[in-house]
Amino acid sequence: MIYYFRDPNRDPVEDVVDIGRKLRSLGAPMEAYKILKAEAEVLKNNKMYREYWHRRYFSFAFAALGYPTDAIELELRQDIEELKIHREFFPYLPLFLNILGSILHVYRRKYREANEIYEEALASILSMQEDEFENVTIDRKYHWAVRLIINNYIDSLFHIEDRTEEEENRLLGLFELLETQGEGTSYAVTLSQLNLAEYYAYKGDKRYKDVLKKLHHIKDRELVRHIVPASIRIKAIYYSRVGNFKKSLVLILESLKKSKYYGNTLEETIVMESAMDIFKRVTAQFSAVQKREFFTHTPIFKYLLKVQAAKDTYLGKEHAKNVSILARRLGEILGLDGEELEILEFAGLLHDVGKLYIPWFTLNKVTPLDDEDWEIIKIHPVKGAEMLENLGMWREAEAVRNHHERVDGSGYPLGKSELNILDEIVGISDLFDAAVSPSRRYKAHKSKDELIRDLLKGEPFKFSAVVLNALRQAVDRGLA
Repeated sequence: MIYYFRDPNRDPVEDVVDIGRKLRSLGAPMEAYKILKAEAEVLKNNKMYREYWHRRYFSFAFAALGYPTDAIELELRQDIEELKIHREFFPYLPLFLNILGSILHVYRRKYREANEIYEEALASILSMQEDEFENVTIDRKYHWAVRLIINNYIDSLFHIEDRTEEEENRLLGLFELLETQGEGTSYAVTLSQLNLAEYYAYKGDKRYKDVLKKLHHIKDRELVRHIVPASIRIKAIYYSRVGNFKKSLVLILESLKKSKYYGNTLEETIVMESAMDIFKRVTAQFSAVQKREFFTHTPIFKYLLKVQAAKDTYLGKEHAKNVSILARRLGEILGLDGEELEILEFAGLLHDVGKLYIPWFTLNKVTPLDDEDWEIIKIHPVKGAEMLENLGMWREAEAVRNHHERVDGSGYPLGKSELNILDEIVGISDLFDAAVSPSRRYKAHKSKDELIRDLLKGEPFKFSAVVLNALRQAVDRGLA
């Protein structure tokens, strides 16, 4: 389908936004982004500029429900600068700014930078008349847009633990501003109620329950799929704030399970981040060793491994365990100490946990991956490392971040060549298990001996001699 949409000589497709919505519902938001982006170019070639900006908006909106890469963020920023110049389509500016704000606060965790963007978006839309906005933006309603920006701004402020007095006053002012808006859509009103409940939950205020009760009557399927995990997540936040960490952990696990969309929807990402924040709060006084032991003995740890295996259908459920076992055995061959062996075992299990942030469709695509797909795939070491860093597991995070780096500089995400021994061990264990797996996706699988020969063939080597020798010993001794 994408090849058809990328044909610059075709006619515009009238219902392309509906096609994008269906792809989003199927767990393929990045495919929706691609076809809307391609459709926008066709409209631009036909000098249909109003429709062009409409499709550009939806392309970025769908990307924000998948994984907005750095390249997509750059595209968005360039469009924002263009909208500031072309006053004819200025009403689209707050919509584009709102998406940029959501990327910064949900995916980059840059809350104060996001708040500056939301402030600009809010100022720009409040400077317009309702009909001025709606006459240009085709099917976007003014009060819906205002509510959406305010709600996202509120959510970003929630995540700043050390809010200043000015930020706290701004938060309260935003709630007051919401009250002045029109009826809004069901989604916008629901989001407002959830934000108010979350505000009370963060304060440890039981009034969050009264707010959530107002949402019980909603039957719309799409809204329910959002409300259910969000409501449970808010309860988990409340119990973490009042010190009932046991109940908080049970609830956040339930919230993760209730996130029904496959792929990395915005809701799944928010629930995941809340889960990590609660763990961080629970283990604030723990040492790194205690954090690792606590984390590995919780049901959430097992659930994350289960979801990780389910999402990566090509390598299957045994891959993480195989990498963990082999990494520890290589460490033992190299004479590493007990703490380093524990780090290897843990990092091996979670080396691909960042794939939880990759849309299901992209991760399991049956057609060849394009450049945009590869850029998304390559973020998984970074996202996995960020998750562990947020939990205070710095050495484990470093091994996860670098497991696709190679000593000849040919790896990703940064092309680093200076790696420590733990990075290399996790990396070669991952490569080995993937390469010999019959279900290997991108290349034909190899025998163990064939892989060893390939790794030792020619220079520069991708791994240091000591690590390659350890792997060869493991294969010779039947340990791999």
